[in-house]
Amino acid sequence: MKALYLLLPLGTMLKAAKKSISGCVELSVLVNSQGRAQGDSVISSYPEGVFDVYAAASISLLHCKPTANNESKQPVLTYTEMDFMVS
Repeated sequence: MKALYLLLPLGTMLKAAKKSISGCVELSVLVNSQGRAQGDSVISSYPEGVFDVYAAASISLLHCKPTANNESKQPVLTYTEMDFMVS
């Protein structure tokens, strides 16, 4: 999977940078037959709640292609983890 760079609001970036906060969010995502995220749910996050909204927003930007095992484009429940870091 390619890295996805998401610009966070300036206030959030400054707070995270001042505190040197990095984190991750684990999500379950329902991908519909058109390859779009139809729904997502946060499974866990660290630090809790800091990056959840941004992870969900970035998931909505993705477009998934069906695998060779899913040529009929059936909806799929999948899991992903997003890492956030200050550099």
